[in-house]
This record gives sequence, C-alpha cells and structure tokens, in this order.
Amino acid sequence: TQACNTINCPVDCEMGEWTDWSTCEPFCLGTQNRSRSLDKPAAYGGISCGEQAEDRTCTNFCMDCQLSQWAEWSACTQTCSSGKRMRIRNEIYKERGRFVNNTGISLLQDAVASTALGYEKKMGVKCDPAHQR
Repeated sequence: TQACNTINCPVDCEMGEWTDWSTCEPFCLGTQNRSRSLDKPAAYGGISCGEQAEDRTCTNFCMDCQLSQWAEWSACTQTCSSGKRMRIRNEIYKERGRFVNNTGISLLQDAVASTALGYEKKMGVKCDPAHQR
C-alpha cells in the first residue's frame, strides 16, 4: 500500500448563535451591540468566519423635557416666627423631533439659545422633581 491525498481537508468556520441585542445606550438615541462565539476557526482553505460582533444605532420614544423659569415666590405662611414660602417651575414637554432644524440636535444641544433648563427623558416619565424646587 501507499499513502495518497495526504493534504488536509478544508475545515469550515463554525460560529455560535448571536446573543440578544444589548439595551440602547444612551436610552434616547444610542447604540446596541451583539456578539457570537467562534467555535471552530477555518483551516486548510475552508469557508472563513464572519463577524463576531455587530453594532447598530437605536432610538427609543423620548421627549425633551424643559422647565419654565421660576414662578414668583408665594406669600409667606407666617407673619412672624419663621414662615415658609415657595415657588415652582412648570413642566414643558417638547416633542422629540428626529431633528431640530434638520440637524439632529436635541434640546440639550440646542439649549444654548434657550433660557430655560432642559434635558432628555423617557416618554411617559415626568420631569425630574429635583429641578422643581
């Protein structure tokens, strides 16, 4: 007998299943990623492996929250002996357009022209109460 065809046979790459997409970070307009394992690398001219990781942009339903200027102080609760008075800000919800003036700028970025405090929030979440005192 005599050995023949002694070259190695091609080995195709084998990859695991994709993981689920990660959560969108930051929440309103961000990036998601997923990955998969490399179970067996290609060898001897076999079919090569594809990408092990992927990224994609993501968006969620968000609004821009803006707080009005401070209201006037209320009347004092006492005429003497340390009364209290308060003032508030009103919530102003700005619809989150995909773009502000067709530039993709959020209220946070556009706040330079605004005199009121603004920040992003998830749809259905009230403006941060800490900003209202």
